[in-house]
Amino acid sequence: MKTRAERFVEDAYDNGGATVNAFGTTPKVGYMVSVFPAAEQVHPILTPKIVEDYFYTWNVELRDPNIYVGAWMVPEVGCYLDLSVREDDLSRAFMLGRDAKQLAIFDLKSGKEIRI
Repeated sequence: MKTRAERFVEDAYDNGGATVNAFGTTPKVGYMVSVFPAAEQVHPILTPKIVEDYFYTWNVELRDPNIYVGAWMVPEVGCYLDLSVREDDLSRAFMLGRDAKQLAIFDLKSGKEIRI
């Protein structure tokens, strides 16, 4: 049986990204907003060990079920990891993203990035 970190890495490579909270929940609707700039990391490759270490480093924040670890693959760069919150309201998601100086939010339903 695969570990959470192994499944996460597999999903990130298979789908171009992955999102999950510490309780194993993957959101399907709403908007993901990165609001923890200090948590952003870039890795040339993503491994289960990197994911395990990331969950460990941010374990206090991840006790909140509305905080998720997100990964997205960027060709010729590697993988971005961050902590994000899921927001139902688009205008609130935009506000949170602007406040955190983000360039975009992610629409889970459409699977597309929305530039701020």
